[in-house]
Amino acid sequence: MTKLDEQILDLRYEEKKHTLSSLEDGFYIKDELVEFQEVEIEGKNLTIYTPQSFTTMELEVAKIKYPSEQRPQWIKTNTNNSINICVSLIDTPINEQNLEKEMAGYKSLLKNMNPSIEFYQSKIEPLEDFKLAWFDYKSFAIDNQIYNIMFFASVENQMLHGIFNCLYNDREDWQTPAIQMIQSIKIKK
Repeated sequence: MTKLDEQILDLRYEEKKHTLSSLEDGFYIKDELVEFQEVEIEGKNLTIYTPQSFTTMELEVAKIKYPSEQRPQWIKTNTNNSINICVSLIDTPINEQNLEKEMAGYKSLLKNMNPSIEFYQSKIEPLEDFKLAWFDYKSFAIDNQIYNIMFFASVENQMLHGIFNCLYNDREDWQTPAIQMIQSIKIKK
């Protein structure tokens, strides 16, 4: 293959990557089309779009990855458990008017636990059924850096709390799809 052939293939890949950039059409991630489907968050009266290839994380793996007994109630993951979307509904109502304050509290708590955390964006967005607060940040594991998006909302007098995470090196590929997944959460009608 010549240098020109490689450049043409790279341009075609970039074109596909930009053309396919929604949950409905899919995303090109690492030379692979990742397709999404709407799934029910079991027992939570909520739906969310996730990659079709994601499955429920095995309990044994969840206990290692999320060692607290307060681990997320619903965890979907890829085949090697390196990309996760987690959701819990907690019987602690939060006031939708105080989302900014709640977000500042979470960020402060995370920073106190790990001063090396780096925060990026933070937003409060109106969704179809509720307002959603989210922020993204880089954290550090034993041998890797992790990209995280934490999100929460007031849903039916409960706190919706969730997190998306992947290896920091995969951030560029997963940031947009992850934010769109979080924005797709809605109350099942």
